[in-house]
Amino acid sequence: MNLKLSNIILTVISILLLISCQKERKSQLETVKYKQLSFVEGWGDSIFLSQVRDLQFYENRLYISDQYLSQVMETNQYFILNRFIGRQGPGPRDFVSIESIALEDSFLYVFDMGHSAVLCFDQKGEYRGKYALLNDRIYMPYRFFVDD
Repeated sequence: MNLKLSNIILTVISILLLISCQKERKSQLETVKYKQLSFVEGWGDSIFLSQVRDLQFYENRLYISDQYLSQVMETNQYFILNRFIGRQGPGPRDFVSIESIALEDSFLYVFDMGHSAVLCFDQKGEYRGKYALLNDRIYMPYRFFVDD
């Protein structure tokens, strides 16, 4: 009796599969057109990015922080390189491990986990100072902001 019931179930499933495969399904994909505003033709090896950690846009300038290379790159709105801000190194004006960046009142603030400090740069990329953080705490850079 179980064999007969199994055959009936198998037959019903087979018939349902055949019927469902025979139905023609009409699906229509929506077409979306995008307008290209700008295009980067290419950057040389000297502008190689490794581990982009943060992006900030301020007054038609894009700031890109690279954690692996420990540098901040500034481009214009068309991705043409303006300058590199800071560099990797152990010095007081250098970066060890960039976690995040923020822009406020035309100043660039770089949270450097390696120095346990926030380094400040002006619009020209000149170093303006450093704010040391407490050494006995681990700072999780989920949100980083500047408050006067």
